[in-house]
Amino acid sequence: MGEEARRPDRPHPGRTPHLPHDQEVRFLERIDSPPRPDDGTCELRGTEIRRILEQEFAARYSLSGVYKLLHRLGYNDLMPRPQHPDSSPEAQEFFREIVVEHIEAIAAAHPDEVIQVWHQDEARFGQQGTLTRVWARRGSRPRRVRQNGRESLYVLTATCAASGAAFGLIMPELDTAVVNQFLEEFSRHLAPGVRAVLVWDNAPYHVGGGVVVPANVSPIGLLPYAPELNPVENLWHYLRSHYWSLQVYRADSFPTRWTHAHTLLSGGVFSDATLFQHDDRWWLFTETSEPRRHDTLRLFHADEPFGAWMEHPSSPIVSGDRTTARPAGRVVRTNAGFVRFAQVCAPRYGTSVKAFGITELTTSTYAERALSDAPVLAGSGVAGADHGAEISRHQHVRHGVGCHRMHRLRATERSEGNQCQLG
Repeated sequence: MGEEARRPDRPHPGRTPHLPHDQEVRFLERIDSPPRPDDGTCELRGTEIRRILEQEFAARYSLSGVYKLLHRLGYNDLMPRPQHPDSSPEAQEFFREIVVEHIEAIAAAHPDEVIQVWHQDEARFGQQGTLTRVWARRGSRPRRVRQNGRESLYVLTATCAASGAAFGLIMPELDTAVVNQFLEEFSRHLAPGVRAVLVWDNAPYHVGGGVVVPANVSPIGLLPYAPELNPVENLWHYLRSHYWSLQVYRADSFPTRWTHAHTLLSGGVFSDATLFQHDDRWWLFTETSEPRRHDTLRLFHADEPFGAWMEHPSSPIVSGDRTTARPAGRVVRTNAGFVRFAQVCAPRYGTSVKAFGITELTTSTYAERALSDAPVLAGSGVAGADHGAEISRHQHVRHGVGCHRMHRLRATERSEGNQCQLG
């Protein structure tokens, strides 16, 4: 490499960006500030930001170009947390001062103990049905049945920022008895000679007469309407967006380097998600039950993969059936229509695979039928083979049923005298 090629200030190839780099700071200050009266909106969305770029910075972008620019500058499309009208920034600043004095008073009252400050909170994770848009006569108001059944669980946790320690409890309900159980187990979790200052909110199950506070725990109630004072709130947001969510990653260098591109669904458990396209819409099957149950299949749809996903009015498609709920690979398009594959998870996970023909699929209706009473794939019985039976992407279709290559799995499909051996 010559001296000229190693110079750091050499010209860089590529098209000059519409927004000059020296204007990026001023641009970010503009969109970080509240909208101006002449913006004509209460929130700056993509179209408003596109107009600001063109009128105030002489930078013309398409709408997709605006989104790419914002992503490059470290921005993302986030849902704001609701702020209570009685929330007071001045009161929060005052609380930050007096809580330090409160902790010092607790330390002075217990000079022989090590003081650790913990923050505690609870969150509910679950699913609830929604309604989707349907075609109807102009001026009418169509009615549909909404699936109001709710499956959820509660996660209670306490974290210590100084030590990096954390303690948690997952329960199917939340009341004073559950909080007492959490406090009892949390107390036993602390090392001998440690007193935990537990900062938590003033929920009824925290301050009620039935709450039993262990001897080595000193609670401090947070200021009302101030979730910003509890750092555990950020943990819930992180978990919902990174773990209790369904995410899409872009292959920057397949198969070794991936970049997060979008979160499709959040706030629940989404296993073996299966995405496919039909009638200019995107559809998604995913299993959503608690771990190791494998008995609930839900269906979502959207205009585009990164659009707003809505749960189908017939969802859950399967409920309480471990033999037909968990997806077993991609949905296959055949001459006769789509075929959905499901893992048989009884008596154990991934015992075999069944096939179902989708006979009706619209934004308001769904129907399917079993293509055979017998599984289309069955476990070989070889040790280590029961990590889930699944249809791979290396496939071809014969007589309306997928014929697939699978490791340590064997099945036979007979149709019109033809036999397809998988092994």
